[in-house]
Amino acid sequence: MNQVNKSLQKVLGINASFSAISASSILFFPEGISSAMGLSSAHELKQIAWGLVFFSIWVAFVALRKSTNTAWVKLIIVQDLLWVLGSVLILLIQPWGLNNFGLELLAIVAMVVSVFAGLQFLKL
Repeated sequence: MNQVNKSLQKVLGINASFSAISASSILFFPEGISSAMGLSSAHELKQIAWGLVFFSIWVAFVALRKSTNTAWVKLIIVQDLLWVLGSVLILLIQPWGLNNFGLELLAIVAMVVSVFAGLQFLKL
C-alpha cells in the first residue's frame, strides 16, 4: 500500500461513477435501451448491468481508501482492458445483431473505458 494518490483517486471515482450511471440507466430502462440497440431481449443487458453495479462498488471502494493499493488498481485496469477486448470482439463477431446505434454505443463505451484504463495506469 502506498500513500493516497489524489489524481488516481479522481480517475477511479469517475470510472466508478460512469459504471454506476451506465448500470442504473440499463436497470431503469432495460427494454428501451435494448430496443434502441437492436436487441430482441433485455435479459443479457440486465446481467451486464448487475456486473457493472458490483464493479462500480469495487472501484469506488478502492478510490475512497486512505491509501492506494496498487495491486487492486492493477486489477481494475485489467478488468477495464478485458471490457475493451470483449467489446472489440463483439464489434468484430456481432453475435447479437446489434444495429448501428448499438454498435456505435458499444464502441464509444469501449473508448471511454480504455481512457480510464490508460489514465489509471499513468497515475500509478
